[in-house]
Amino acid sequence: MSAPEYAGARWGRSFADDTVGKPRLGDPSLQEMADLFGRLQAEHPDKLAVEVIGHSVAGNPLHLLEVTDRATNDDDKQIAFFFGSEHGNEHSACVALLHVLRWLLTPAAEEILRRQRVLLLPCVNPDGYDTYHQENMNGVNLYADYFLEGKPTQPESHAVWEVLERYAPEVVGSCHGHWCLVETAAFENCQGAYGTSRFDRCHSRLFAEEINRACEAAGYPQDRMEEDSERILPPLPGFPNQSARSGEGITPCVYAYHRFHSLTFAMEIMCEDSGLVKLRKILELGNQTWRYERLPGYPVRVILPPEGHAIVAYGTTAAQRRASRLELWRHNDALTRFCLPHVEDTGFVGFGFSVRPEDRDLSCEFVSGVLDFVADDPNIEVAPLREAFGYRLESWWSRYQEPLPARPTRLDEIRHGIGQRVRLLPGSRVKRLLVNGREVGPSDREGYEVWTPPGGHTIVQLNLPGGRSLAAPDGHLRRVICTLEYEPGSLGKVRT
Repeated sequence: MSAPEYAGARWGRSFADDTVGKPRLGDPSLQEMADLFGRLQAEHPDKLAVEVIGHSVAGNPLHLLEVTDRATNDDDKQIAFFFGSEHGNEHSACVALLHVLRWLLTPAAEEILRRQRVLLLPCVNPDGYDTYHQENMNGVNLYADYFLEGKPTQPESHAVWEVLERYAPEVVGSCHGHWCLVETAAFENCQGAYGTSRFDRCHSRLFAEEINRACEAAGYPQDRMEEDSERILPPLPGFPNQSARSGEGITPCVYAYHRFHSLTFAMEIMCEDSGLVKLRKILELGNQTWRYERLPGYPVRVILPPEGHAIVAYGTTAAQRRASRLELWRHNDALTRFCLPHVEDTGFVGFGFSVRPEDRDLSCEFVSGVLDFVADDPNIEVAPLREAFGYRLESWWSRYQEPLPARPTRLDEIRHGIGQRVRLLPGSRVKRLLVNGREVGPSDREGYEVWTPPGGHTIVQLNLPGGRSLAAPDGHLRRVICTLEYEPGSLGKVRT
């Protein structure tokens, strides 16, 4: 099966002559795939664009396919990126992505293409695909050729890295599979990553569960990894912070999460039909409203965890939210959150944030001290805040912040906007919200939104743009203190 030009490659074990199963010898060749891409692009120029984004060690082209409704504006489209056959012998993943490509070009996917840009790289490791080898021609495991700092070492993984850096996608899927035809038992799953270390966890496991259930409804049983074993797996010996077989590297999913706060999945796809079910379900969920959100989309907006007060990406379009998400995520250690602790819903909450370094070590314990500390800030009107806090001026003012890394980041001001969420009892109603002492009204651009998801808290989200605003009359958004007065709701009954 190996071509003469591969004779000098440092291959691992070859699977082509394995007697356990039937090799997928009928799968399309590299040239047949290239011909398919060209033919489909000619038939659907309004939906499909094909780009060669690099070449393998042996010089085979790496094709990136962008499928979207080219007649609609990209600004309000999310970006989904799926790639397969990083392990070249895993043909079923590549073939499944070809099925996804064909489905995306049918009328059934029109609404997805209007609201998403879908990027497909069906075969990351064409040399391995062509010769039934897992590693690339240099004997490298492309699935673990990524690093939190620095670029991948191989041309194939570098091409994937460049796509991630160019698009900062909302969702990323690394598709894996099998070299032989699966006729009886199958090992399939949809994980945050492969599930073999604590470093590989999906940040929305309920989202993954929706995908697994869709597969099971279609007749493809799914494994739940540590869920089924009833334990969280310990770190692998020798790789305490990394992934299986990774050595010093990490997986593309881990990289995408840490770099972009992408929603990431590694998937075992033994049958191409189950792969279509998986990826179709992911894309359909991306067009729906997630359980605690107000707008349709993938759950990637929450930058710092709730604890009653969350920091979220700002924006009325997908492009704006993406820019805000990247700014806030990459500087989350520079963000300090403040909150007036409240055990019960009493009709009032104080909250805020700061990117000023001196606020990280603020020694004030009570609200009055905090207001004294910020009295010279030109963006803050302290008197209305003192009046709003009232007797709570002597209440404890708590501070939440991420641990500082070895090389902490610095954010001089927030340029792409920021959102703040407060969770209240179901049915609560806003009476007045002050931002740096100035009252704001309902608005998805500069003001607040209120919604109560089914079965959830009432959420008040404050939206603050970058630049000049009520929160920053001087044009530099650095520090915000808010007071929210509301009519409390109640547990067990949602007011309408």
